[in-house]
Amino acid sequence: DYWNIKMENEVRRLTQYQIFGDPVTYDDLFIIKVDRGTGDTVLAIIQPARNVGESRTSGIDWHVDFTTNFSFGELKSSLMGTYLIEDESLRVGTTDTWDTSLGKVGTDEEVAFRNIINFNNTFTHGDFTHSLNLKARSGYTDASADVSFYVAQADDWDSAVDGSVIQKHIPVYMTFDYRLAYAWGDNANFAFGIKNQMEEHTSELQSHSDLVCRLLLEKKKNKK
Repeated sequence: DYWNIKMENEVRRLTQYQIFGDPVTYDDLFIIKVDRGTGDTVLAIIQPARNVGESRTSGIDWHVDFTTNFSFGELKSSLMGTYLIEDESLRVGTTDTWDTSLGKVGTDEEVAFRNIINFNNTFTHGDFTHSLNLKARSGYTDASADVSFYVAQADDWDSAVDGSVIQKHIPVYMTFDYRLAYAWGDNANFAFGIKNQMEEHTSELQSHSDLVCRLLLEKKKNKK
């Protein structure tokens, strides 16, 4: 399915990046205030909601279902996803400058992923049900580093690099969920699950697995 969303008179709250990135346009949002904790006079900003004028988003949603029968069980699979074609909005205070977060961290400090894919599988045999689900999001480019610092080797400051040119590309993000369920008669279900296996938190530059083991006892309605 193809979809296209156009919004007018959209209101969004300005981000710190937008305000500090264009202090001339937003000079009225800088204020002087007293830090109650230290008593010092500090520079602060106001982050009001502004009319961004117009935004445009379009994409394609797709979905495929298929079932495979074996002599010992049945496998049901569902593959679905969204392909984002366009995602942009007018920059606040302009009439012809468009900003986008498609495939990168935009001025709104958000990311619009080009591809989002879910692959769900359920295999049933006897009283057992196995579920294996894959969730994936395409990679993106992180925001550029702050221009207020330089990066260099400790013994070679002559090779310092301007922090503004440093950008990190975040690879494809994938997680796996697995669940094993056993139907014990008509009154109870037992389940064991592993959630978000291979989850990676790029902001902390580390990865870990979130293992969730649970034993569920669920009452079922008596058959009429």
